[in-house]
Amino acid sequence: MSQINVIDEVFDLKKIKNNLIVGNVFDKETLIRLTEYEILKRYKISGEKFVHSIQGNFIIFLIDKEYLYIFNDRYGLKHLYYCFENGCFLVSSYFGRFTNYFKTNEIDKEALLEFNLFKYPFGDKTLLKNVKLLPPACIIKIDLSMKKYQTSVYHKFDLSHTDGRNSDEILRDLIKNINKSVDLVNNTAGSKILPLSGGLDSRYLAALMKERGINFNAYTYGKRFCDDQKYATRVTKLLKINHYHEYMENNEKLEKYSKLIFRLHGNMYPKTKVCDSGIISEDINGELIVSGLSGDMIFGSRFDPSILNFKHKKDIILYLFNKDCSENYLVPRYKFGKYYYFYLLSGKNKINSLELYSDELMDKVFENYTQEFDKYYDPKNPVKSIFLFDIFNRQRRWIFNIVNTSGKNHLCPFYEYNLFDFVLTIPDILWINRVIYKYSFVCKFPELSKIPEQRTRLPINVPEWIGNLNEYKLKISLVLSKILKFNSSIKNWRPY
Repeated sequence: MSQINVIDEVFDLKKIKNNLIVGNVFDKETLIRLTEYEILKRYKISGEKFVHSIQGNFIIFLIDKEYLYIFNDRYGLKHLYYCFENGCFLVSSYFGRFTNYFKTNEIDKEALLEFNLFKYPFGDKTLLKNVKLLPPACIIKIDLSMKKYQTSVYHKFDLSHTDGRNSDEILRDLIKNINKSVDLVNNTAGSKILPLSGGLDSRYLAALMKERGINFNAYTYGKRFCDDQKYATRVTKLLKINHYHEYMENNEKLEKYSKLIFRLHGNMYPKTKVCDSGIISEDINGELIVSGLSGDMIFGSRFDPSILNFKHKKDIILYLFNKDCSENYLVPRYKFGKYYYFYLLSGKNKINSLELYSDELMDKVFENYTQEFDKYYDPKNPVKSIFLFDIFNRQRRWIFNIVNTSGKNHLCPFYEYNLFDFVLTIPDILWINRVIYKYSFVCKFPELSKIPEQRTRLPINVPEWIGNLNEYKLKISLVLSKILKFNSSIKNWRPY
């Protein structure tokens, strides 16, 4: 094993003398940012177990005599791809680079079909058969002399914790934990930029950072008169913070951002529009990017209450599988004709569409889906089980690509370990639909809660029944637009 590809550069292992730490590492409890010396000191005292005392978004490479250790954070916020090929262990943050190392790139058809149906492959699979994505909370131990390696997982979430707290106590503790999560930002040096949309998550972070006296600039992109630009401007005026805009008015900019979001998947869908406010342009990579990325997911926004009607795991899996893939299944099967074309770094590739969408392959994909779901399922807490399954599959493989494309120095405070663990203990009735999350914002920042959010175009502090009525209005509008074949303005509430 003579060389290793680390973070898009090739190093000779025999010449490596220094360790490599990529990302931000904090003490798990105090949230103080740790230096390389402090990390190495913890490793010398506790060995591999030191990783239980830290948190953040990181990949750590440590050399200890004849071994090379690779650690990542427990969410896998920073993607790292790896493979063992011809006695050489290769790792890279960029999936596309592996195509340069193989004479032939063997496509994993199961992963390709999963990506086509769900927008992500399950587990640690990638589009190339011999390349894997480093799982969350993973340790790779590489024997440099024996040319072999082993992987292990150092953390598993506990869904069994319950207590007798009332709603007031939960609200108080939630606000306390959200406040503390901002220490991650406060304890990180350098200039800071916040991608600010018209939604709740980035607004919450902006208000907390302003309250703590953190100096930062807000940044919003989208069409000139879209809801994100409109509501974000009102937020920045109320908070009196610097606000920069990037207007996306033409296909050229849409194409640029589309390439950013799909870079790690080989740009398979080059015409897909950007759909999340976490992406920002490449010319500000030197800043610390503070993002409320998928915060609404963490606090129960995207959970489908229909799942509560199912009592058995099998029924839940069938419902989720059909719901997630039914919309995408028919389009590629009949649209692409005989061949389905996709793109990797090495050029244009094609696979027979009938072969890709065969019943046999679909059955295998369903089996893979079931196995991945079983990793997170706890019959005593099915709601949070589904939440974790989504976080570590769709969110990690789809949304977290934004972390990798929008700059290396990226921080997501809502993934602070103690806050995330606390969220898992919130009763379902307060968690689903962001009930207590929205109420915490209304209690803490009443003036900001009067500004509408782009998702509903309603103020955050409206009564719950009005919000539910608006949800029905949105659904009816979408159904009518499909039946009558007209473009619904409500459908494009983030029109870029």
